[in-house]
Amino acid sequence: IAYLAASNATTTMLDIRDCSTNAVVALRANGSQFGPRSHIDPMGLSYFYAIAAAPQVVPNLSWTKVNFATRQYDGADEYDVVSSSYQCQKAPGLYEFSWSIRLNSPTPSTAVGFAIYVENSLDKYVGQSTMLDNAGDAVLSGSIQTYLLVNQVVDLRIYVTNSVTILADQESTSFACKRIA
Repeated sequence: IAYLAASNATTTMLDIRDCSTNAVVALRANGSQFGPRSHIDPMGLSYFYAIAAAPQVVPNLSWTKVNFATRQYDGADEYDVVSSSYQCQKAPGLYEFSWSIRLNSPTPSTAVGFAIYVENSLDKYVGQSTMLDNAGDAVLSGSIQTYLLVNQVVDLRIYVTNSVTILADQESTSFACKRIA
């Protein structure tokens, strides 16, 4: 069930809420969907969405934690902006982590990989053989599903063969999670 939460002459906001808890589960502004903003209690699902707050230099040849220091939504308060990590607090289950990372003009032939670390150990990785061969910025996105237990801590890491800079761009540098089963 949804209801109109706020409106003025320049912006129309629609909060979609769980009426039993009044928790915001999605937000729309002027027709743009800003997505899940909180957990949805009826199915026990958790969500967060975070973005990079500042550019980050990534050294070559090591798994480096990506910093997402601005939390856009996280109704269950499971994402920590200080450590750039998610702690599963509600329920064990299958979680999907997705990301979009904008790199500032990476060197041609740079290989890039992304990994989900659980409890500071490599859990799953993708794309280590991705080669960037064109000039200009590159936006790379992907997702990984993994099973988490309550209190396990997760972060996103990047591996590059040539040093790169991650741009702090709200449109294209983000990290999100949702419980899917």
